[in-house]
Amino acid sequence: MMEMAKKLTKRDEKGNLTRAGLDLRLSGGGFGTSQKYWTQVMIPYGAKVLEKAGSKYKAAYDNDAGRKALQYYIEAVYKTEGG
Repeated sequence: MMEMAKKLTKRDEKGNLTRAGLDLRLSGGGFGTSQKYWTQVMIPYGAKVLEKAGSKYKAAYDNDAGRKALQYYIEAVYKTEGG
């Protein structure tokens, strides 16, 4: 996904970002921020938000897929240039 985002990113002649290839929501309403993270990061990595546990549901991202998704997001925010 990051390689495609880099291809979509556009900058002007001064190097200023004019079009982002990937929009990472860093703040705002809780559900909107969470939903964007779930659909753009967790699901592609195979992490699930919830899973059924008997007659209830529990968080389903405390696993390798969830850790990979979080690592991707952290690197996208803090390490990747032009993504």
